[in-house]
Amino acid sequence: MATTLDIRHESLSYSAKFARPPFDLWGHGGRIVGGIFEALAPYSVTLRNIQVSSSVPTAADTVVSAQIGTTTLKFSFEKVEVAFTKFTEDEFRGIPKFLQLSTGWIQKDFPFVSHDVVYFSHSFLKGMAVEEFLKTLNTNPIKSAGIDLGSGVTFYRAVPAKLWTTKLTIDKSLLFSGALYIGLSIAVASGTVDYESLLAEGREYFVNALAELGLTLEEG
Repeated sequence: MATTLDIRHESLSYSAKFARPPFDLWGHGGRIVGGIFEALAPYSVTLRNIQVSSSVPTAADTVVSAQIGTTTLKFSFEKVEVAFTKFTEDEFRGIPKFLQLSTGWIQKDFPFVSHDVVYFSHSFLKGMAVEEFLKTLNTNPIKSAGIDLGSGVTFYRAVPAKLWTTKLTIDKSLLFSGALYIGLSIAVASGTVDYESLLAEGREYFVNALAELGLTLEEG
């Protein structure tokens, strides 16, 4: 019987790297701010939600950022990044739309070369201690090192049909004592993605991987 995850914190971040830096926008902060402002208009964004960096360490660092609730959008001449935290199920379903608006205004003229999605959560296990669960993942402990409290594991995989390279990490949580940390990253080696499909297929991939490890998400 699968052990249910009681999620206490989760976060999802996305980034899209430009195929070529949008140098045509260098020195044209108004075009960048205007693009973000218009793109996020459905979320009632105002100029007070947008921050412009007057000085950055390198040309690859953030130039403009926007804060909408617990969601942060960052634009640089290297990539576009979006971070989501403390989202509900309804808000999760709205992420593809937000990503499309966040990137649609820029990728028409400056295409992307790759995309990365990183998800992580901290959860308690219903009916099982984290140490006991981790022992089921690694059955070859180093006996000379001391009492076995369980060992974290990382799985690196490739999904050629989707142009995915993935990394799944299971370990003790450093944020919540007695909780389990689970992280999944998906790197997409393609310039174009469909956000609805990417999030749906990514979630299915995550759920199936958890099932093989004897874990399941809490329903509802």
